[in-house]
Amino acid sequence: MDTDNRLYFTFPGGARRAVTLSFDDGTVHDRRLVEAFNRHGLKATFNLVPGRFGRDGVVSRDEVASLYAGHEIASHGWLHRNLDALDPFRRLAEIRDGRAALEDLLGRPVRGFASPYGAHGDAAVDAMREAGLAYARTARESHSSLWPVPDFLRWTQVAHERHVLPHVEGALGRDGWGGTLSVLSVWGHGYEFEDRWDDLEALCSALGGREGVWYCTNLELVDYWTACQAVVSTLDGSVVRNLSATTVHATLGPDHGGGEGAVAVTLAPGQALDLKTLGTAESSSAPPHPDPVVRILSTGKHGEDGNKADAADIQHSAFGIQHSGPAGRPVLCWPGFREKAVTFSWDDGMRNDRRLVALLSAHGLRGTFNLNSGKLAADGAAPDAWNVRAREVASLYAGHEVAVHGLRHESWNATLPAVAALDIARDRLALEALAGHPVEGSAYPCGGHSKGPAADAALRAAGIVHARVVAPRGDFAVPEDFLDWHPTTHHRAEDAEALADRFLAAPPDAAAAEPALFYVWGHSFEFGSEEDWARFEALCAKFDGRDGVWRATNIEICRYVLAFRALRGSLDGRILENPTAIPLFLRLGGREILLAPGAAFRAP
Repeated sequence: MDTDNRLYFTFPGGARRAVTLSFDDGTVHDRRLVEAFNRHGLKATFNLVPGRFGRDGVVSRDEVASLYAGHEIASHGWLHRNLDALDPFRRLAEIRDGRAALEDLLGRPVRGFASPYGAHGDAAVDAMREAGLAYARTARESHSSLWPVPDFLRWTQVAHERHVLPHVEGALGRDGWGGTLSVLSVWGHGYEFEDRWDDLEALCSALGGREGVWYCTNLELVDYWTACQAVVSTLDGSVVRNLSATTVHATLGPDHGGGEGAVAVTLAPGQALDLKTLGTAESSSAPPHPDPVVRILSTGKHGEDGNKADAADIQHSAFGIQHSGPAGRPVLCWPGFREKAVTFSWDDGMRNDRRLVALLSAHGLRGTFNLNSGKLAADGAAPDAWNVRAREVASLYAGHEVAVHGLRHESWNATLPAVAALDIARDRLALEALAGHPVEGSAYPCGGHSKGPAADAALRAAGIVHARVVAPRGDFAVPEDFLDWHPTTHHRAEDAEALADRFLAAPPDAAAAEPALFYVWGHSFEFGSEEDWARFEALCAKFDGRDGVWRATNIEICRYVLAFRALRGSLDGRILENPTAIPLFLRLGGREILLAPGAAFRAP
C-alpha cells in the first residue's frame, strides 16, 4: 500500500478540531453556565462534589439530573479533599465515595474525575487507576491543543477560561497537518464569572458556532479516541477493522489525508474495510449484531437462541469493572452460553497441514496455523515439498487462523528486541499479503517455553496480541497474559485423550471467573503413521455433537476474553456497559444475559 494513502483518524463528521469544557465544584453559578452553553451549542463536563450538595451556593441533589442534561457529570471528590495530603485509604475513599454517590444519583456510570485543588501526584494517579476512572483532569495549563494527550489520567488542559482566548484561533482556525488533530480543552469554575458574566458570553461566542468543529464532553472525547485505538489493521494499513461499538471516522488520501483527493471513511462497529478497493462493492463488510439492548434470556441452560451468535474481534480496554454488584460479579460464558471451548495450534506450515485441515474441518473444529513465510514453498514447487506453497495459504487455511511463527523460524528470545520485532513484522507483512486480512497471533519459534523480555517487547511493537509457548500445563484455564499462552497438552501426549475426557466430563465451575478451555498444540509433521492419524482423529471425535463446546481459533478465544475484560461498569457493579463490537454472554445472579455491542445492563 502507498504510504501517502494511509488512514488518518478524524473526529465525528470528519472534523479535525474539537472543543471540550470542564467546570468544577457545582455551584449555583452553573445554572447560568448551562444556559449559555446550550444557547451556543457547546457541551461541557461539570465536576461535582456530592458531599456538598445543598450547602450555601451549591446546587441541590434534586436538580442535578435535570440541570446538567445533555452535558457530562464527573466527580470532583466526595468532599473536595486534597488527594496529595491524604493517607492511601482516605485518598482512595475520597475518589470512590464521590464517584459512587453520583452513580447512585444518576443511575449510570461516572468515569471522569477532576482533582480537587489540582492535587495530582503519582499516588493520586495510582488511586484513580485503582478506582477504574477513564480519565482524570488536572488544573495545569499545557497551552498546547495537539491531540491526543499522553495520559488520560494526567489530562492537562490547554488553558483556564481566563487565559484561553489567545489560543482559540491557533487551535480552531487550522486544519491540521500530518494527521494532527486539535482539541481546545478549557477549564474553570462557574463562580469565577459572578462579576464578569460578559466574559462568559465572550467565551461562548468565540468558541461556539464554528463549522468543522466537534463540540463534546470530556468523556465523549476520551471514549471516541479509545474507540479509534480499537481499529486494527494489516501491518501495511491496507485492511482495517473497527473492533469497538462506536462508529469511527477517518480520511484516506494524499497530503496526510487532508488534501485534495482525500476520501472520507466511516467505520461502523465491527466493520472491516479493504482500503485498496475503497468505493467498490467488495470494500467493506459489517457482521450482523443484535440490537444494542440487553436480553435476559433465561435463568437456566442456554437454548437455541444463544447458539446462533458468533464471536467477533475486540480490543482490550484499560477500564474495567472494579467491584461485584448486588447480584455478584459477572461471569463470562463462551458464545451461546457455552461452558467450554476447544482450540488447536499447529506450527511450521508443513505439507501434512493439508490433511490436518481437512480432518479438523470434518469434525467442525478450528485451529491456528503458525507459519514461517520465509520457508514456504515456492508457487511452482511440487505438491510433496516439505512446506505448503505460498499461493495456497489463503485457500488452505480458510476458516482457520493464520499466525506468525517467525520469518525463518529463528528464536525471538535469543536476540535483541529490535531484531525480533523486525523478524515478526516481516513475517506478519508477508502472511497478511497472502491471507488478505490482519494477522495478530503467533507462536514462539524454537521451542519457546515462556516469553522473554526481548520477545515480549517485540510482539507488542509488531501489534501481536497472542503468542503460544510450548510448555503444556495440563489445565483448562484461560490465560491471564495472552502473550504467554500455555496449552493444555500436546496432541501426542500420552494423557491427551484422558485430559479431553476429563475436560468434557467435568461439571461447570460456578465459582470460576471464566469458563473452561481445552487447548491442543503440535506439528503436522509429527503424524508419521496412519496410527498417529487415527489416534488424533479419535481425539477430535470426542468433540462431535458437543453443543456445549465452542470450537474456535486462538484469536477468537483471545479477542472474546479481552472483550469481557474490557467491560465497563459502575463502582458498585450494578451497571455493566459493553463498549465493544462483540456480543458478550454473561451469567449474573442466576440470569443469562446477552449484552450486545454498546448495550448497558442495570441490575435491579
